[in-house]
Amino acid sequence: MNSKLEGLKDFIDNLSIIDTHEHFRYKGGTAGFEKGLELFSFLASSYAGADFNRAGLKAFSPSASSAEKWKEIEKVLPYVRSTTYFRSLFDGLKELYGIKASLERSNWLEYDKVIRERSCDRDWFHTVLKKTRIEKYLEDEYWTLEIPKRGEKDIPVLRINTFVMSALGEKDHNGHNSREFAGKQGIKIKNLDDYVNWTDRRIGEFKKAGAVALKNALAYDRSLYFAETTEKDAKRIFVKGETKASPQEKTALQDFMMHRIMELSIKHSLPVQVHTGIQHGGGRPLEWTRPLNLNNLFIKYEKARFDIFHAGYPFTESLIVLAKSQTNVYFNLCWMPIISDTKTEVLLNELLDCVPSNKIFWGGDCSRAEQAYGAAKYARQSLFRALSKRIEKNSATVEEAKFIAKNILYSNAKNFYRI
Repeated sequence: MNSKLEGLKDFIDNLSIIDTHEHFRYKGGTAGFEKGLELFSFLASSYAGADFNRAGLKAFSPSASSAEKWKEIEKVLPYVRSTTYFRSLFDGLKELYGIKASLERSNWLEYDKVIRERSCDRDWFHTVLKKTRIEKYLEDEYWTLEIPKRGEKDIPVLRINTFVMSALGEKDHNGHNSREFAGKQGIKIKNLDDYVNWTDRRIGEFKKAGAVALKNALAYDRSLYFAETTEKDAKRIFVKGETKASPQEKTALQDFMMHRIMELSIKHSLPVQVHTGIQHGGGRPLEWTRPLNLNNLFIKYEKARFDIFHAGYPFTESLIVLAKSQTNVYFNLCWMPIISDTKTEVLLNELLDCVPSNKIFWGGDCSRAEQAYGAAKYARQSLFRALSKRIEKNSATVEEAKFIAKNILYSNAKNFYRI
């Protein structure tokens, strides 16, 4: 590697990050530590755990010992080693834990011991974030409807699924029912106007608490295509209620609520993050997640701003075109570098050919700090490899490459989310 590229690598490796998407449950300090965490529960909570399952890992018996669990893991480990989920996780853990090799028979007990020890260290979460150079991160606490308490580095976003799915009292895929929650808050909802007004107030409360965005993860509940429903029809369906409304009517009311929330996003000056592309866990139609399903919202709500997640993978090309052609559509690489670092490297150069570099973000999309460390490591190396190729073919100078890298990992999110 020549000195110019070495300088670029060092620059990228030392950049501070504004991370646009995480799901950290355990944050150390006053947020406590995770009791009982060990190697196998740690793996199960990671994306690598999904690869173990897809490779044929059988469910553990409730009475299984650690040694018995390892034997089952070891059966499928050779098939999982090649995946980016696995490599990004254990390349990060090796650095954090000071273990020389990736997971294998000779060291699984060492990994198990360190994970147990770190889970009881209230400072470990903050130590890892510092090592990752995450200055701030946007936190989607999908497991609760309560307004989160902010920490030193976390900035809340409000997931809007339940406001769309629960207009008639149904639950979203996380098990939330906003009508029921409103009742517990002492809010009486007698009609659709009450429901929309309460949604408006709740968004305002989250913004007052520091939220900088709304999060649409509705592709886990339904299609991302939201047709227009008249207010008259929506009110008629609302009066019918859950038991009498047809499936088509329920969808129409959900569509109505999504359009109202778009109006509220403009009113409250909150951009909308949208889950598109790959679904974690499977079991849902991939067709639901196409970024093109959102095109009518992009066009109708010109004053709204959209941060479209996961590169739309595998519908990446359509999202590139949308980000290029629509001023209000932005492209987020979150999750992508740990899905496939090979694809991310190739994608970055195609993306930079087409889309201005101030429209590109990154986020980890992880449940634990250690996982985010590996995700950031792979984001940095994918970015370096892509930009090196641009330098080698004279598509960018070293200084231009540094400018692009800082935009993607830091400046763009700071400006877009007004942090």
